[in-house]
Amino acid sequence: MKRTMAIFALIFAAILLFAGCKKEPLPTVYTVYSYGAPYTIDTQSRTISDGTYTYGYEYAASGSRVSFTYPDGNVYSAGIQSANSSGAGGVSAGTISADYDYNSGYTDPLSLCYALTSPRETERAASSGSNHPFVALLLCGVGIFNLAAPKASWYLSYGWRFKDAEPSDAAITLSRIGGGIAVVIGVIMLIA
Repeated sequence: MKRTMAIFALIFAAILLFAGCKKEPLPTVYTVYSYGAPYTIDTQSRTISDGTYTYGYEYAASGSRVSFTYPDGNVYSAGIQSANSSGAGGVSAGTISADYDYNSGYTDPLSLCYALTSPRETERAASSGSNHPFVALLLCGVGIFNLAAPKASWYLSYGWRFKDAEPSDAAITLSRIGGGIAVVIGVIMLIA
């Protein structure tokens, strides 16, 4: 019976672990922050918005240059450096249409280029909450299991190594305390 329960618990734990492995596709519309200013990028319609104006963008075939089309028709083109060994990317100097007016009220082209090359940051990642609700749920599940069945928890951890062994009162108490702490941490991760 104990062996069947241990096998069931291991299979259940494996299912829980693999359930969290599903990778969701990246959103087509996302927000990045460049120098503290938010920019909304729509990869499907190839636009970037600074909150006031919307600019079109297009990558060159090689992917090393990007062109921005402003609401007034001006076009800016810049080279994009790939990420270096430290993981930081950058933008090289580009050329701008001769009639671009820096006093036009539009976001300057280099800021748009930096925003476009900034790493994606979702609303959840920007908030203070947990990025991994699966971990919080797993902690709650393990904690509840330790609270409800401390002998089974002890058996899964240590008892299977010994024949006809029983946990001490201290082991049962510590299992319950650990379970309570795990539940509290899991709930905090879910709420925060």
